[in-house]
Amino acid sequence: AFDTDSPVIIEVAESQVGYALPGSGYKDKLTRFMDLAVNEVEKRSHKYKKIPPICIHIDHLQKEPNLAYEASKAGYTSVELDFSKQPTSDRTKAVRMNIEKCVPIIEDMHTLGISVEIEEGEIGNARARSAQSREEIEDEITQVDDAVFLVEGTNPEALAIFIGAAHGEIVGEPPIFYNRIGETREGLRKKGIDVPIVLHGG
Repeated sequence: AFDTDSPVIIEVAESQVGYALPGSGYKDKLTRFMDLAVNEVEKRSHKYKKIPPICIHIDHLQKEPNLAYEASKAGYTSVELDFSKQPTSDRTKAVRMNIEKCVPIIEDMHTLGISVEIEEGEIGNARARSAQSREEIEDEITQVDDAVFLVEGTNPEALAIFIGAAHGEIVGEPPIFYNRIGETREGLRKKGIDVPIVLHGG
């Protein structure tokens, strides 16, 4: 980023905060991660005499959504609210539940000038996904109408969708439905919505 003067996102996920950082609690650990990032930026700023645009992001807030507030206090500039997994097999109901959990936090984050990414379609773990058939994965990828419904109901800065890629070590050759990216983009465009689409997973 410094060599090319390119914007960069430095991120840590909720799951990583718990085990990868020293500290006595989430708030302390988030602050320590921020300190590490700032120290690295400062080192390079002396060499390059400039600092590219930098976003400090906390990813996949699921179990501890209040970490969004702790992250904002620690100086983070972006959060992802990942409420894609809901206790229902009804996809429309799941999106509604996702919206209900996202909206109050997004409203608060926006008042603080913090950008928010949301997620439609559970991305999940690569090893678990490897046990599924192509048909099973295709049945779970993000549906365009669900993505549009979620974005309309939450007003985020970015939308993560599930197209078959998953987190962790890839096993075999997982089916990736790249066409769903363009279909989702077109569905949003028809509603006059221009929001970046984010891909997770290896």
